[in-house]
Amino acid sequence: MLRPERLLGTAARMQVRDGDRPIGDLGTHSYLCWERAPGKTTVFLDFHTMDDFTIAMPEELDVQRGQVYYLRAGLLSMNPVSTDTNLLDRLWRLDDAEGKLMLQKCNPPPRTAPASR
Repeated sequence: MLRPERLLGTAARMQVRDGDRPIGDLGTHSYLCWERAPGKTTVFLDFHTMDDFTIAMPEELDVQRGQVYYLRAGLLSMNPVSTDTNLLDRLWRLDDAEGKLMLQKCNPPPRTAPASR
């Protein structure tokens, strides 16, 4: 999942889920990568505004063994009270060439220290 934009939606928190499995937070100009078993799934981008308004943007995938899937997260509007999800967050599927090019412009998420025992 790639989020190349820096200006729009910088105050918004975006979380990625693979079905019910949380993957992580997607910051501006960053990406998340994970592995999963083949099969049908729905990947969600949960968009959270500063005033606790949340929209879940789904993308259905039929995951094949050994394949890489590139999804781009983007913000099309700054209207957090709209219920028209076409105007808010959106996921785009990218082909391999587009995905690899955009990946070069993004940073991995910061590493977190392991929890102490």
